[in-house]
Amino acid sequence: MCPSFFTARDVGFPIDFLAALRSRRSGKLLKTPLLMRLLAGTHSFHEKSGLWNGCCLFAFLVIQAAVAAGQAAPGEWPLVTPSPRLEWPVRGPFLIGAQFHDFQNYSNVPYLHGGIDLRAPVGSVICTPVAGPVTVSSYQIDAGRSPLRFQYRRWPFGSRSGGDTRYVEVAVTDAWGQTWMFRHLDAVSIPGEVLRRSRTSEPLATGTPLGTIVAWHQPVLPETATYHHCHLEVVAPDGTYLNPALMMAPLLDDIPPQVHGLWLVRNEEERVFPAGPDGWPVVDGDIDLVAAITDEMPGSRYRHSPFRVRTRLLALTASEPGELLPWLEVLRFDRLPVTGDRTQLATVIYKERVRVGEQVITSNGEMGPRFFLLTLTNGDRRRGYAARNALPTRALRDGRYRYEVEATDLAGNLASATLEFEVRNR
Repeated sequence: MCPSFFTARDVGFPIDFLAALRSRRSGKLLKTPLLMRLLAGTHSFHEKSGLWNGCCLFAFLVIQAAVAAGQAAPGEWPLVTPSPRLEWPVRGPFLIGAQFHDFQNYSNVPYLHGGIDLRAPVGSVICTPVAGPVTVSSYQIDAGRSPLRFQYRRWPFGSRSGGDTRYVEVAVTDAWGQTWMFRHLDAVSIPGEVLRRSRTSEPLATGTPLGTIVAWHQPVLPETATYHHCHLEVVAPDGTYLNPALMMAPLLDDIPPQVHGLWLVRNEEERVFPAGPDGWPVVDGDIDLVAAITDEMPGSRYRHSPFRVRTRLLALTASEPGELLPWLEVLRFDRLPVTGDRTQLATVIYKERVRVGEQVITSNGEMGPRFFLLTLTNGDRRRGYAARNALPTRALRDGRYRYEVEATDLAGNLASATLEFEVRNR
């Protein structure tokens, strides 16, 4: 059978895929090199399998149709939801140890996680939720602060013993061209058939066991159990990191995020504007709004960052009351806003620390308990992100204002908070 696909109803485009593929402006077929290879029947996944090529062609037509129908911005890989959702890879109970969108800073290197950690006992079986060709690699992480970098160095898996067997990756490329990477599998547990197919480029079937979770060496607080886990990462053909949770069966979650604090700082600085005599901050110049937000899931004390954050700005001055900046979706982590090195934008979207009087509040993305500071004025999904972006208060009249912030998790649970402040530039 073909891998799980998406219905026209789910993504809102016509059944007539070829008609949808035609540009509304020119009426011509949207041609890309991959599409042309698929149409020619020479897709590199498995050239001798007509069924596999047909599946790949169907999937790619769906993606192209989504772009043509306006379901995704040009140049942006469309993420659509499978119907039905895919089964999680872990066979047995598991917790979400770290979300796709979490900030991490192991060894003081800030980066975006880019995958989901599935916390489960040592020996838990990991199965692929998608069909496709498989590769098996050993790898090392090359990370450092000077120069700032977080990169993977891979080489073909050669032995079930020797070296650090925690750093083994099994990767399956689905019919959409998306690569599903499963890391921290026990090298000795990888089935011989998986290794054989990695050498012959024969596709694996959905549900094929890939191996078992290897023993880890430390906990992530506040949980005290050792952090045995499989890191699941999905990367689109254009290098976009996609959030696997949006393609998997929904998990029970009725716990809303928690907003621990909102602060204002000068653009790209750390010190918080102090409260004035009336109890709210008095600000001037270009400022950033920083929020401390965490989230948890039932049955677990692991802390995560929110999936979606939006803000709006209200004027409270009698001479100019009302909404100045309407609700703006600042963050939505269905994908990362970077490709390649995940240190990019890590300290633009997240903030490493703020100074509140004599107190220093820091983001903690390593051994825990994890804590996340987010800068909410450095851009948005539409405009992109840059540290120089800010709220230019000189464009506002002196007076009182209020920022409103809403944060939601993947289940849609909502938390909100407000911060009143005074602009005084004149």
